[in-house]
Amino acid sequence: MRLHLPQGTLGEGIPLTWTKDLRWEGAAGRLRVATSELVLGELRVAVTGAVTGLGGDRPLADLELAGGPAELASLQGYLPSGLAPELDRWTSSGTATLGAFIRGPFGAEPDSALDWGLRFSLTNGTIEHPDLPTAVRDIALVVAARPGLVHLERLEARTAGSRLAVSGEVSDPVADPAYRLEVDADVDLAEATALRPAGPEAPTVAGRAGGRVSVRGRAQDPASLAIVGPVTLTGVTVSGPGMTAPIRDLTARGRLDGRVLRLDELSLLQGRSDYRVQGTVTDPLALLPPEAGGPPAASDVATIDLTASCR
Repeated sequence: MRLHLPQGTLGEGIPLTWTKDLRWEGAAGRLRVATSELVLGELRVAVTGAVTGLGGDRPLADLELAGGPAELASLQGYLPSGLAPELDRWTSSGTATLGAFIRGPFGAEPDSALDWGLRFSLTNGTIEHPDLPTAVRDIALVVAARPGLVHLERLEARTAGSRLAVSGEVSDPVADPAYRLEVDADVDLAEATALRPAGPEAPTVAGRAGGRVSVRGRAQDPASLAIVGPVTLTGVTVSGPGMTAPIRDLTARGRLDGRVLRLDELSLLQGRSDYRVQGTVTDPLALLPPEAGGPPAASDVATIDLTASCR
């Protein structure tokens, strides 16, 4: 079973075993779960309840699942796969709990109206990686799912220099995910790039980025993506083999408004040049590398102040 989230899927690589003692009560047409346990990696989940009407057109389920808290020696599969694509190189731990229910009729009919719910929490999470200068600590993930909806109550993590908090919901998470998310981040860019190392020709980036934004849109329609809220860059440096001179002291303050970035101020030093810019950028996501897709960005610069000499 996979649970789809904006950052990837839960459950990747977790072994699943099921021990069970089922009792058939023929007179009542009921299959009763006397004792049953699902083992999801290190998380043991007790299953109780019954299924009645087996052999009929509309069997009825009434099942409860409860597991944890369990101390996990590895978080592989318990965190969204997109957050840590090389999780096998991490040392990690945390505490997990799981609760779920399955109720109602089930069968081949589209109106079988089977109801189910799931709530998973991971707390006190810690992960370390050989390429990271510091551990990721205080990881917390609380997610609840019902038919057609995943509610991300919170996803939080911090390092010595960064913090991230995400909440919101994803509707129709399998067929056509639609996101409504709130993101609050203050990130050390050197730590962030260490999490997802690029190729040898990629620039080296340091400094800080922050923002408190709302994200709305559908995964299958990138043009629907709208990000709203203030964003900042502070003390950013960018250097690399393809640059004539490194960028220094890049500082920016602006606001994302749908598909428009309004820059109140952007300043940077490069070589002997000092740049100061105000204006707007339409479709700023198009400034991402070409493989990210999207049309070219358009800009409407209100003021430009260039000082010193340009090389």
